[in-house]
Amino acid sequence: MPRTARSSRRDVSIAKSGRLRRLAAGGAVTAESVAAIEQGLPISVLSELRELLREDEIERLVIPRRTLAHRRLRGEPLSAEESDRALRVARVAELATATLGTQEKAMAWLRHEHRLLDGRKPLDLSRTEAGARLIENMLARIAWGAAI
Repeated sequence: MPRTARSSRRDVSIAKSGRLRRLAAGGAVTAESVAAIEQGLPISVLSELRELLREDEIERLVIPRRTLAHRRLRGEPLSAEESDRALRVARVAELATATLGTQEKAMAWLRHEHRLLDGRKPLDLSRTEAGARLIENMLARIAWGAAI
């Protein structure tokens, strides 16, 4: 299959990534990603998310600041639920980057209120699996050139 400009950019994005983005690559849920979620991702994956998200977004979408402080103090990994949310947000961001061409465009789109979402921001909807699926469907329509 010939490589397109879009797939080349995506490959570069994934090549520069760490564990979280590697698990989120391609948007597919794998046995490796399920096992990582069940075990709890290390808190260090949040540094990868900080490349994409602001602190207030991490606090709202993944883990509250106070809970994070407790986990760090005890040397605990993220819980399964927190790991799931972190991986979900990374998966949505990765797909948006692949679809829209750059991380900057992707994050701007994810942070912008959208009329099809009743004025809500796609990034905020990615807090739940159902919301993330809705955003993934919108991105698929954009990738195929459909009007949204």
